[in-house]
Amino acid sequence: MKKLMLIFLVLCSGFLTTHAQTLSENFTGLTTGINLAGQASWIKGGSGPELTVANATPLTYPGYTSGGGEYAVMPTGTTTSGRVYKTFAAPKTNLAHSTVYYSVLLRLTGVTASSNGYFMSIGNSGTGTQYGAKLFARASGAGFNIGVSKTSNTAVFGPSVLALNQTYLVVVRYSFNKPGSGVDSLGDDEAYLWVNPLSSSEPSTSAAECAIASGTGGTDFDGFSPSPSPYDVGNVVWHTRNATNPVGAIDGIRVGFGASSAAAWTDLDIGLAKEFDDVASLMAKNTEKAITLDGKLDEADWATAPTLVFGKGAFLKKQAGEFTVTNGVDVKSLFDVRGVKYSVPNTDSSVTRVKFLRKGSELIIGLSSNDKSICKFDWEGEGLFLKIKNSAGVAKEYKLFYPNANDT
Repeated sequence: MKKLMLIFLVLCSGFLTTHAQTLSENFTGLTTGINLAGQASWIKGGSGPELTVANATPLTYPGYTSGGGEYAVMPTGTTTSGRVYKTFAAPKTNLAHSTVYYSVLLRLTGVTASSNGYFMSIGNSGTGTQYGAKLFARASGAGFNIGVSKTSNTAVFGPSVLALNQTYLVVVRYSFNKPGSGVDSLGDDEAYLWVNPLSSSEPSTSAAECAIASGTGGTDFDGFSPSPSPYDVGNVVWHTRNATNPVGAIDGIRVGFGASSAAAWTDLDIGLAKEFDDVASLMAKNTEKAITLDGKLDEADWATAPTLVFGKGAFLKKQAGEFTVTNGVDVKSLFDVRGVKYSVPNTDSSVTRVKFLRKGSELIIGLSSNDKSICKFDWEGEGLFLKIKNSAGVAKEYKLFYPNANDT
């Protein structure tokens, strides 16, 4: 059952702080048609194919302020390996119980069936050749899966089949636990990968596309010999391993580091819009003209009426002057129908706009939606549930509800 709920909360104020981001690379202003290495402190290692700079079809993601303009083109792999890397202004040496995030805009145009051609990672600084948080892609049907490893050349892949020629925002997290190569610390680190996270809030590990838990996934990045290798985390690296490497483009690389995952996420500064506006109040627009209750919303006042936008990812679709609601619940995430348990991800792309007009003492609410169904189960439906206080301050609940079959 999908419900539209109006929730008004007190808006809390906060303090704005600034910080020095570990690394941010947009390739802005670089010379196109030539190799990336040699520009903006990018360096080539090995003799394999390398990244070139282009600007014909920029990579962007809604709300992500990195990307656009120039980007790096990933060439077809060969039997010769190579890499192109950039060293942080301040490599990170205090790795114990710390976290690294990196994000990248990714658009792949060709992916092979093999899974051993990792193409991005973090690494130790300078000419170091130890790598962690490796990013992989493998063919799946007409698209591809994306995967991650701690240091292994074998990835853990997510189930989503991503489309070729489409830009995705990919976020990778690597969390160091106890450092070193001793038995008690070897393999205790964690790695996670997300595709198209929705908001500026740190993503939940339970929502990751794929993950490697502590105690699994082989050698840790800080577990290489000799100890305390790898000494630091200081590079972001693009790799060409062999002919199995994917072809495409990357842009908008960011790296964040912190003593906790929350601090690393803040340092990453993902730049996405806040998912929920949490408006303290919304004043209905006063209209002097007659409003026909015919469901068309074609009177001029509706165009500028205060609006709440409902739906998955609504903050990415709202227009100027519109607000997203305080929160939402995915009621399909886990449910039981006649003893059968279902776990269905929310793939609903519909958006509903709820608009408010006032004429005298009358409150007029208009709904505009691209939703064309009320799902398939007999307990599902569509509706607007709201509470309104009367002149005595007593809240009354009103329900405009269209149920599916056999519902009351």
